[in-house]
Order: sequence, then structure tokens, then C-alpha cells
Amino acid sequence: AIPMMQTITPSLGPQGGGTSITVRGIGFFDSPLLRCKYDLGHISSGSNVRFVSTTEVVCVTPPITRGEYGMELTFNGQQYAGGCGNTGICTFKSYEDPVITGVSPKGGITTGGTFLSINVLSSVSGYLGLKCKFKAQ
Repeated sequence: AIPMMQTITPSLGPQGGGTSITVRGIGFFDSPLLRCKYDLGHISSGSNVRFVSTTEVVCVTPPITRGEYGMELTFNGQQYAGGCGNTGICTFKSYEDPVITGVSPKGGITTGGTFLSINVLSSVSGYLGLKCKFKAQ
């Protein structure tokens, strides 16, 4: 089967790189030339690409300028496998880490359930999977 990408998870990460993207599809095979390519020449290669199975490859993103990128796989360094739905393009969004400038209210009950308003300098728009992590002080 001709290699074809079907999904990438997650589809966004920080511009500093280091996001492990699980690429699922069909027809994958192990190759010393296996690479993940993002538009504008950003490449994941070597230890930043791992063949898992004929249906899964894991790519670790390099530092990448903020924006949206089409992502492709190559197994031979020449032809690239696209995919991901009707568009044929798997899109990865790189964002600037948000800087928190304010939180309201400043406290809540210990059993949880308090709704927070968080102000940030650089927001990640259009992504519904955002999560907050709290640590004790």
C-alpha cells in the first residue's frame, strides 16, 4: 500500500519544539530515510522520528516559527505521504507559549469547581483542548 497519513495527534504545540506527534495512517514502513516535514523546510529526523508500526510513526517537532504548517512523511527522502481528510493536508499549529498576566478569582474551595478567568499575553485561539494545571504553593 502507498503510505498515507490519516491523523496527527496532537495537532498543535509550542514553537520551541519538543511536541511528540503520533501520526496514524496506512502503508508505513521502517526506513533510515524516514523524516517528518513541516512547511518552510522544518524537518524532524534521526532520533526525532520513530517508526512504531505499519500504521504509526511518532515525530518530535523541531523549533518552528509560530503558524500553521502542512505536515508530511517521507520514507525515501523524495516522495511525501500526505493525507488527513478531504484536504489531503495534515495541519500542525505552532504557538507562542502563553504568558499568564492575571487570574480571577485568586482562590476557591478545596473541593474544586471554581470557574477561573485567565488573562494571557499570547492566546492559543481555535483550540478546544486547552487545560489548566495547578500546583500547591
